[in-house]
Amino acid sequence: MKRHDMRKNAFLLIFAQSFHTDSEETQLALAKDSDLVQISPSVAAYFNGVVAHQNDLDAVIGRHLKNWTINRISRVSLAILRLAAYELTVLSETDPPIIINEAVELSKEFATKEDAAYVNGVLGAIAAER
Repeated sequence: MKRHDMRKNAFLLIFAQSFHTDSEETQLALAKDSDLVQISPSVAAYFNGVVAHQNDLDAVIGRHLKNWTINRISRVSLAILRLAAYELTVLSETDPPIIINEAVELSKEFATKEDAAYVNGVLGAIAAER
């Protein structure tokens, strides 16, 4: 699976989790049964990592919001921000510009141009802090 596809599938799981209180295992099982999301070991690892670090990720994201609160961010953008913030702050395996570009592309695909610009700005601030 290509890296972009892995991120896209992880994003879909993170987004779906925002609507449910199911455990990560249940969410992964439901996703496997639905055939809407491809579950690979890396997709599951990213999803589980974001869920495990969600409070810390939200704190990092929250510190970089300008005139906004985390509760006002759309679920789509928040899922994308959490995924990218996880890669930027916890994994640190990929160069920040690549992570930010992937997040912006996901925003363009699943949200709006305005969301993409906002995601770009927040992630740029997180990367600069790093």
